[in-house]
Amino acid sequence: MKRLVCSFLVLVLFFGMMTPVFGQGKGNSSTTSSNVDVLKLVEPYVELQEDGTLALEGVPRGLYQAFELENLEYHFDQINKEVLDGNLVIDEELNISETGFSTFHHAGYGSWAYHWWGYQRLFNNSQANEYSSHLRDRAAGAAMVTGVFAKFPPISGIAGVSSGYWALLANRVDANNNGNGVQVSVTWVNVFSVSSL
Repeated sequence: MKRLVCSFLVLVLFFGMMTPVFGQGKGNSSTTSSNVDVLKLVEPYVELQEDGTLALEGVPRGLYQAFELENLEYHFDQINKEVLDGNLVIDEELNISETGFSTFHHAGYGSWAYHWWGYQRLFNNSQANEYSSHLRDRAAGAAMVTGVFAKFPPISGIAGVSSGYWALLANRVDANNNGNGVQVSVTWVNVFSVSSL
């Protein structure tokens, strides 16, 4: 009975996180708050291994299924390959940075930053306008022709999402870009949040 109640609560939290993403309105604070709640639930199970790679350890089955953590493990596989190839390094706080002179673990203008939970990027006003245009092209199926794949985060399954996803993301970018730009975050299950800068 305890397991059933626990699984139900996890599902309630999961669907509570997903619903605001598709809601209307200009603000996005409930989405960001829900995403943070999910990250807090999952993060205790994220382990830094002795070889410097990431792994999930001891995740309850209900949590694993509810939050599609197989996609997170696929995301870890991508990060871990870069770690083992010497391109990325992960510290004890799970911050991810490029080797060399850059500090890639902080979202910056012009490139996607790696996080254990997904990717993040800052866009200034003109970049946000261009990004929104690229998203609309992607929604219309024109991204293959325009060659704008670098604009999209390398999250697992991101290429397989519907055109409605790209259009919704474009709308959120437009709604939150008040002339100062936006911050876009995308989790391992392609849940995005967009906030004004």
